[in-house]
Amino acid sequence: MVSNYLNALWRNGAFAGFKADNAYFVKVGLRQTMTAQDIAEGKLIISVGVSMIRPAEFIIFKIEQLMEAS
Repeated sequence: MVSNYLNALWRNGAFAGFKADNAYFVKVGLRQTMTAQDIAEGKLIISVGVSMIRPAEFIIFKIEQLMEAS
């Protein structure tokens, strides 16, 4: 969902870069942003980078959410 949202923003000219890879990135998942321990503790960790001024010079955001216990 995050990637689709950022792609729409990029297509409307919100980010620098001729290719999407140079304009933004989204990383999420085991061995990318989370360890097995994070998952066991119910953590969702997403890393988002956006290129506002120059292509491939990213401002990086880390989003962490504690998922509801089951």
